[in-house]
Amino acid sequence: MMTGEKSNKINIREEKNGQIALYGLHEQKVENAEDMATCLDKGSNYRTTASTLMNTQSSRSHAIFTISIEQH
Repeated sequence: MMTGEKSNKINIREEKNGQIALYGLHEQKVENAEDMATCLDKGSNYRTTASTLMNTQSSRSHAIFTISIEQH
């Protein structure tokens, strides 16, 4: 299950029926490359970054951007 709400945390849960559900994600339908680039920019803005003790230029934030293409 994917939600449209902004969340700082992704929760992985096993539902009663045994299915694995992910909460804190966002799925967006796009029609062209420009819309896709806009989504990528928005996702980058949601990320929280901070330096680590080992490296002030490092980031503890990660993001996954998945593209699924369907042809009908």
